[in-house]
Amino acid sequence: MDLSVAAGYLGVVETVLMDAEPTSLDAAALLGILQLLKEVSDMDANEPEELATLEQLGQHYVAIAGAILEEQNAEEWSKIKPILDGPMTVVENMDKMVSSLHQLLSTERPKVTIWCKNVGE
Repeated sequence: MDLSVAAGYLGVVETVLMDAEPTSLDAAALLGILQLLKEVSDMDANEPEELATLEQLGQHYVAIAGAILEEQNAEEWSKIKPILDGPMTVVENMDKMVSSLHQLLSTERPKVTIWCKNVGE
């Protein structure tokens, strides 16, 4: 899966979650979303031209993570607890994704040097 496809999938999931009232999920849906978030957090991005897609992907990721961590999903989290570490799984995956983005943005950003000439010279 490439970054634009992942951003598209996350966009669809975000739309579905935000349009559902309330945003409660069954255990299978929660597991599916967690698997998608894990796959996205494991992706590598190396090209500077992917920065716009990365921004979009990150926004969708955060919105989805917020939606699945809502209180109305607490019962479903308890059902999948034997499979995963619970909501900390989302936090760990998000931390991994943010660390990867930080490295990419830190190394790919061009260094800008500003030369100033004193006015009195």
